[in-house]
Amino acid sequence: MDLESAASRGSGGPRRRSLTRTVLSAALVVGSLTGLAKSLTVVKDLVVAWSFGVSDSLDALLTASMLPLFLSTLLGGPLNTALLPIYVRLRHEEGQKAAEALYAATFAVTLLLLAVATTGVVVLAPYYLPLLAYGFSADKLALTRKLLYLLAPTALLTTATSVWTTILSAEKRFAF
Repeated sequence: MDLESAASRGSGGPRRRSLTRTVLSAALVVGSLTGLAKSLTVVKDLVVAWSFGVSDSLDALLTASMLPLFLSTLLGGPLNTALLPIYVRLRHEEGQKAAEALYAATFAVTLLLLAVATTGVVVLAPYYLPLLAYGFSADKLALTRKLLYLLAPTALLTTATSVWTTILSAEKRFAF
């Protein structure tokens, strides 16, 4: 028995090493891209801090961005956690078409719920923003409302991107 065959037998064989290498490569790419995204977020925060400083404009921006981010986290996070294993199992047991039908239905319902929630956030803003932004001047509150109207659609976009990423992961379509 030569050294190479002993090593491949002890580690699960060439196939297992290939899968391990694939997983590690994917993790490295995804980790690197995540690091890049986080770095860009830091740059964005620094630019915002440099542009606004400690100001009413920054308070308004941060307050306006809370609810869209909350909606996206509330619906997107749990959905992905629940969807991935069910999607993979359904694809394995009933085929690709059944899994795609599940994805399409889930995605449509999620976007509908988010659209309703986002519409509620926008329509009800004049009522809850004064409570959420207690102590803001009238001008600062008006700016917060305008920014909220601009940022509200990000809940839809962020959640859609998150669900698409989950499905791409299930289909083993990573960064390469």
